Amino acid sequence: MPTAAVLADDPARLGDALFLAIGPAVIFVTLIAWILVVLMTSREARRRRPR
Repeated sequence: MPTAAVLADDPARLGDALFLAIGPAVIFVTLIAWILVVLMTSREARRRRPR
C-alpha cells in the first residue's frame, strides 16, 4: 500500500487543516502588531534636555 494512502486514512491528520488555516493568520496578525509597535514608537516625541 502506498504511503499516501495510509496517511490519507489516518484520522489524526484531520487537525492539520486547522493548523494550516490558523498558522498564516497568526503570523499575519503578529507581523501587523510588530509593524504598529515600531511605527508608534518612532512617532514618540523626543524629549530635549532643559537648558
